[in-house]
Amino acid sequence: MTSFRLTVKNFRCFPDHSPLRLTVAPGFTAFAGINNAGKSSILRLFWEMGGILRLLAQAPGNFTQAFQRMDAVANIQTLPGEDPFSKLNDRPLEFEIAWSAPDLREGTGKLVDHAITILVPRARAGYSLRYTTSGPDIPSATATISGTILAFQGRPTVDAKPFFDACALLGNGLYLGPFRNTINAGGGERYFDVVVGQQFSAQFHEFKSGGTPSQNEAIYRLQQDITRIFGLTSLEINADPSRTALQVFVDGRSFRLTELGAGLAQFILVLANVLVRQPPIVYIDEPEASLHPALQLDFLTTLASYTTTSSVMLATHNLGLARASSDRIYSCRRVALGVTEVRPLEATPHLAEFLGELGFSAYRDLGYESVLLVEGPSDVKTFQQLLRLWRKDHNVVLLPLGGSSMINASAEAELVEVARIGPKVAAVIDSERESRGATLAPDRQGFIDTCNRLGIAVHVLDRRAIENYLSDTAVKSVLGQQYRALGEYESLRDAPLGWAKRDNWRIARETEQADFSHTDLGRLLDDL
Repeated sequence: MTSFRLTVKNFRCFPDHSPLRLTVAPGFTAFAGINNAGKSSILRLFWEMGGILRLLAQAPGNFTQAFQRMDAVANIQTLPGEDPFSKLNDRPLEFEIAWSAPDLREGTGKLVDHAITILVPRARAGYSLRYTTSGPDIPSATATISGTILAFQGRPTVDAKPFFDACALLGNGLYLGPFRNTINAGGGERYFDVVVGQQFSAQFHEFKSGGTPSQNEAIYRLQQDITRIFGLTSLEINADPSRTALQVFVDGRSFRLTELGAGLAQFILVLANVLVRQPPIVYIDEPEASLHPALQLDFLTTLASYTTTSSVMLATHNLGLARASSDRIYSCRRVALGVTEVRPLEATPHLAEFLGELGFSAYRDLGYESVLLVEGPSDVKTFQQLLRLWRKDHNVVLLPLGGSSMINASAEAELVEVARIGPKVAAVIDSERESRGATLAPDRQGFIDTCNRLGIAVHVLDRRAIENYLSDTAVKSVLGQQYRALGEYESLRDAPLGWAKRDNWRIARETEQADFSHTDLGRLLDDL
């Protein structure tokens, strides 16, 4: 999965004078805002455009004809009676996918911007396409395609593979709407992309007891994950003899799915659907709904692990959950009737404000015992996986420091607020050493001195960073046999075949406690 830029106009609360603009990239993307701020509309967009996107992903298909005329093969889908278009004008919906690539006409290899826009008319009679570029202008109607190479006026212009890949990614995602605790009953219908009722029970039975070992093992993994997350002794899920409902054994006692608490029922229904589909990306509205705060991050990372790209888009009221989980956060704010403004959440609030948003001071009453400050959002997810091995993932609140913006001597005011939470506050930071015994950078030493004055226990990793503790077996399991573990002081950036830090949590998920038993990191986790 590679990143690309998306611009949407005249869809619901995004008229052309206030379009939706965002970067789609691997990992977690959060849309945060109050009720009726437009964040749910963003996720619905991909479900409603799904049919068109899936058709366009099948290059070349009817791709060339769509540049020349409206094509009525596919259409935007909505719930009965709904209107997906902006009510502030009568112009068509525009769904633009943009990427940077060389212009093949120039032959210089210089990157220029390319964009293909899907235009859906108000009459919903199919769609058409428009091509634009920052290179020399060319008429879209002259488009032809060979493989993925798009040509205009007979001249190869650009490799449009990023466009087709983007259509496949977005169109084949799985949308999980709100109110998931109410959809575990009913006939053989769907709730958006989620299979429910009799169809779900029959599908679950086929996966668990059918003749495909990989599907059987996937359901076993699902049961093991839910057992661990909820702290159960045992869990067994089966379809009843009629294949119309699920029977669940929890610690030896029998329940129907409708008898279980909303949180556990949601885990089973949602995770099983994602596991069966194995989509490239999941769109989930309010992942915190019906879940204890201790389970919310675990729910998201488990969900991501069942996708093919470990990617999730979420809409949430909880900015704290967004910060703890996401690589990118967009704020959604209603600025007028029918108009929403979406922008990156670039300015990080003071740590004390962040704590207020999450209500960490009250989390002790919910079973949390300590707070651990870590470098950033990617480290939150990585440490969560490691704490699982020690069965402490629901007892420790993980709080991102924000990297160098907080890891310095000037963070005292925010750290004072953290220290007020309770007596068990600790921090762990990367050493960033290039060799054993090397002197720490002044900003990191200043952070340590500040923590010491405030009584916050701070641990500096012996090795360069958290990724330098990940085992070779786990690295190969997640990334492939061509990858290898890093040396103790090897920089991820300088490794011959490195990976993104956002992938650390996926690798950590495949590690074992024994991998850390003789390291300072293992001793730190023992002591938490």
